[in-house]
Amino acid sequence: IVILTRKKNHGTLVANYLTENEIPIVSSESLLLSASSEVQGILAFLYYLKNNNDLQSKANFLYYVVSQKQKLPIHDFIAEGMTKNDETEFQHWLNGFNIDLSFANIRKKSLYEATEIIVSKIIPFGKRNAYVNYFLDLVLEHDLKKQSGISDFLYYWENHSEKLSIPSPEGNDAVRIM
Repeated sequence: IVILTRKKNHGTLVANYLTENEIPIVSSESLLLSASSEVQGILAFLYYLKNNNDLQSKANFLYYVVSQKQKLPIHDFIAEGMTKNDETEFQHWLNGFNIDLSFANIRKKSLYEATEIIVSKIIPFGKRNAYVNYFLDLVLEHDLKKQSGISDFLYYWENHSEKLSIPSPEGNDAVRIM
C-alpha cells in the first residue's frame, strides 16, 4: 500500500499515526527522529539542562510530561511549572508528579547516562519505541566518539537533525509513504 502526501509534514502525521497503531511503514522523511514526540521531550529536557533560563525548552518539556499524564489540565500544569524559577523548587514540584529527577546529578553524568536517566524517568515504558532506541544509539555513538557533553551534542543535533531517521529495510510488508 502506498499513501501519497503533498507535503512532508502531512507524511509525518500519517507516519506517526500508523506507528502509534503498530502498522509498519517505510518512508525516510516520515521516520525522522525529530518527528517523534518522545525524542522532542528528551531534547527539550537536554536544552533545559544546558540552560535553565531557556523558558521555551522548559515549556516544551512540561508539555511533553503533561501529555503523558492524561488526568492533568495541560495549560494549568505548564503555567504552574513555569512559575518555578528556582531549579530546586522546580525539581521538588516535579517529584510531586512522580517525576524523580535530580538536575545536578544528571549534569554530572556522561551524555549517554544522562539521556538514559531522562528516558527512564519521563518516557513511559510502552512509549519507548524505535525512535527512542535509535536516538539512544545516536547519543551513545556520539558520546563514545567525541566524549562530549550536552552542549556539543545539541550543537550536533541542530546541524544534523533533518538527516537523522530510523533506518527502514526495503522489502518488508509495510505501508509506503511518499
